[in-house]
Amino acid sequence: MKNTIKIAVAGLVMLGIVSCNDNKDDYDQVTDIQKIAIDSVKLVNDTMRVGASQSIITYSKFSQGCEGFYAYDYQHDNMNRLVSAYKFKTDGVCETPIAQGNKFDFLPQTEGTYIFKFWQGKDVSNNDIILEKTIIVVE
Repeated sequence: MKNTIKIAVAGLVMLGIVSCNDNKDDYDQVTDIQKIAIDSVKLVNDTMRVGASQSIITYSKFSQGCEGFYAYDYQHDNMNRLVSAYKFKTDGVCETPIAQGNKFDFLPQTEGTYIFKFWQGKDVSNNDIILEKTIIVVE
């Protein structure tokens, strides 16, 4: 009986060792994070009230199969907002680029004229190209 229990325990341990291999999951591995141009922006309203919220949607092109939206970099001073988008790249197979919308919410706490500056890439002289949108916030 003792030998049967020892053999059963040894078999379970071996089964556990064999099943704990390093097979790659069905997920692609992230290889890089890069800034990506914001091609266009959709505002629901260009005038809103203090304390109200609205989603701002940005559109960028991502290669299917190997890229996706990562995050926004949202810098602000006073009434200016500089918005840049970032994508992740994977080791997956890249296919045709498609436009994809992503959003962030704007919830102003102070009235005034807010100027959003969206990074659209670089020109031939390596200067930033900026798309500006204005939102007026009233009390």
